[in-house]
Amino acid sequence: MNPMGNKFDLAKAEQFLEYAIFFTPQYGDSFVEALRLFSILGDRSAIKQLKAKILTSQPNYGHLWYYLKDTIRDTSV
Repeated sequence: MNPMGNKFDLAKAEQFLEYAIFFTPQYGDSFVEALRLFSILGDRSAIKQLKAKILTSQPNYGHLWYYLKDTIRDTSV
């Protein structure tokens, strides 16, 4: 999702992030990147749906996910 990269394609990014979230919901990084994508696109309904997925999946690891949490004990809720 780097706009300066030669492979910049938001549609492909959405496709790959949906795939990652479906098969590895325990990784919080995929959810954070999907939130970033939907924010870029301005898709509020997709953000609402993503929040529901986060609450049911309760991701628990990933470098970016840990960076955004206040403490190691924080959950996705």
